[in-house]
Amino acid sequence: MHYRKIGKYGLKISEISIGSWLTYGESIENKIAFDCIDTAIEHGVNFIDSAEGYANGGAESLIGDYLSQEVISRDDLVISSKTFWPMGENINRWGLSRKNIITAVEGTLKRLKTDHLDLYFMHDLISQHL
Repeated sequence: MHYRKIGKYGLKISEISIGSWLTYGESIENKIAFDCIDTAIEHGVNFIDSAEGYANGGAESLIGDYLSQEVISRDDLVISSKTFWPMGENINRWGLSRKNIITAVEGTLKRLKTDHLDLYFMHDLISQHL
């Protein structure tokens, strides 16, 4: 596996990441998802990406369930998530306000069953303007 340095502070992530958009928490069984994550990690993948909006938080919950098995140390992984997409009908649960970001991060940490994120992104805004 090849790794790339992110930023100027030494964080290195695998060139291939485990994504969870259309799969985890929704369209495949947990066992299959866990096997997929296991296989990726066995091949050197250290970067897991998700978002609060994937399967309405289900993707993050599945990743959190995987992490709680302690198959690999949390310190050996780089985990990212994203915010922006609406989560429910509350008008303050989307966008990039301070309120939404804090609420989104707190929910993400709970679902991932971890105390920190390594990377946090603003989700793609382009499709919001189509």
